[in-house]
Amino acid sequence: MRHKDYSFMSRALVLLTLCLLVLLWTGCGGGSTVATPGGDELAGDKTVMKKPPKPPPEPPADAAIVYTADKFGVGGTIRVMNTDGENQFKVYGPFARWPSWSADGEKIVFSDNYSLFTINLDGSGLYKVVGFDSIGARSLAWSPAAVPGRGFRIAFSKGEGTAHRSDICLISPDGGTVENLHNTADIHELDPTWSPDATRLAYSKSWKDEVTGVYPKEMWVHDFTTGEATRVELGGPFSNFDVGFHDLDWARTQDKIAFKGYTSVAEGPTAMSGYEIWIVDLADPANPVQLTDDPTVHFSSPSWSPDDTEIVYCADHEIWRMNADGSGKTLLAKPTKNIKTVHSPDWKR
Repeated sequence: MRHKDYSFMSRALVLLTLCLLVLLWTGCGGGSTVATPGGDELAGDKTVMKKPPKPPPEPPADAAIVYTADKFGVGGTIRVMNTDGENQFKVYGPFARWPSWSADGEKIVFSDNYSLFTINLDGSGLYKVVGFDSIGARSLAWSPAAVPGRGFRIAFSKGEGTAHRSDICLISPDGGTVENLHNTADIHELDPTWSPDATRLAYSKSWKDEVTGVYPKEMWVHDFTTGEATRVELGGPFSNFDVGFHDLDWARTQDKIAFKGYTSVAEGPTAMSGYEIWIVDLADPANPVQLTDDPTVHFSSPSWSPDDTEIVYCADHEIWRMNADGSGKTLLAKPTKNIKTVHSPDWKR
């Protein structure tokens, strides 16, 4: 004769009773959860606070200078900051170089891993303009206006795989065919920079003199309305063509070009050499003006302010700002514990 398992029935009865009590309690309002307008929840007489999600960082509203913050010495993060060096904001990284503003100041073009990309100021909208198999583009310059017969263009210098050749090339910001502007053999074409109306493009040109072994350096201007290129007859220390210069930047409202020029002090036990910031007026190229004067510092990468009253530039591994006459020098950005150097500034037009 089998006996009933009253212990099991007792446990079931207790569980059923508990369930009924819970239903009756919640039906009377006990333990109910009430949403509040602020997003918190009231559970019984205890308030449960919900933390709102952390908003993504935003670029400064008045970002004016884009630059590269380099940790490894081969490229770094693209960043922007205000004209006083405040609100430094990371746009992209970690191996990017040669940033340049679009004409409307909404996008930035840069080079990364043999390719050109554009990106929005807040880091969104990354777009690959063109990629190369090897020897990436350098010295990027986004045209400030539509180029005659071409539309907006990004100019850059592209090596061709030989020891002594690079060409000035153009491409649409939307991608497409790369236009080699001159396609010259055994010539280095570097440092493209646009005139304010994008009808002309200045650049540097050098080649190896097989007799002397030096690399003569010249400044040229390509006119897109005529298709002709003309040499700028530089004077001063640059008249012999064997004094180097780089990093050309055309003023925003006038026919002046800032650049870094090689200056050598060849006498005395403490003789030093380095690059200084210079300005050449294309109406008077025989008399370039030197803005900096410190042979112990390597100056580079000048970029004009929108009204041409100031210039941002690099001094060794730091970014500085000065008046267009060389006065009023102000430090904007410098290396940190995790940043080896900051360089390649470009001031928004």
